[in-house]
Amino acid sequence: MEIGKAFKCNWEEVKIVRGVNESQTIPDGDNGRSIGDLRFKNGETVNCDRKPTKPINKAQLLTEHNQLAPQLVKIFKSWFQKFSQDGKMTAKDLANFIHSCTSDGCQASDNRVVNLMNQYDPTSRGYLTEKQFLDFYHESCMHS
Repeated sequence: MEIGKAFKCNWEEVKIVRGVNESQTIPDGDNGRSIGDLRFKNGETVNCDRKPTKPINKAQLLTEHNQLAPQLVKIFKSWFQKFSQDGKMTAKDLANFIHSCTSDGCQASDNRVVNLMNQYDPTSRGYLTEKQFLDFYHESCMHS
């Protein structure tokens, strides 16, 4: 179980310190990892606290015509260009993208990758186009 889920909060809101004397603070980037991934030993003392986070400004995701906001399209296209090759994002590329967001070691066989590829690459070409990548985000914004 992810520690953030156990505390019913975002991983960025958790401060984890291991050791009786609080000798080692777990880096924030590891807060989304599971207790097993962090290799805690049975009986090891761990302190977890909620830490204050900066408020996040809200942004308009969709235009009044339910299209992705232009600023958002620019961001999504830059992500696609960074992680795709020759206009094609393979399952491995998609896993690398997800890993860059989550630091959770995402692999091409991960259910998130497999499900996204199955839904947005219906002809099983083995890659997503920029349009399909944007379609995923558009649909996600429509249902958020």
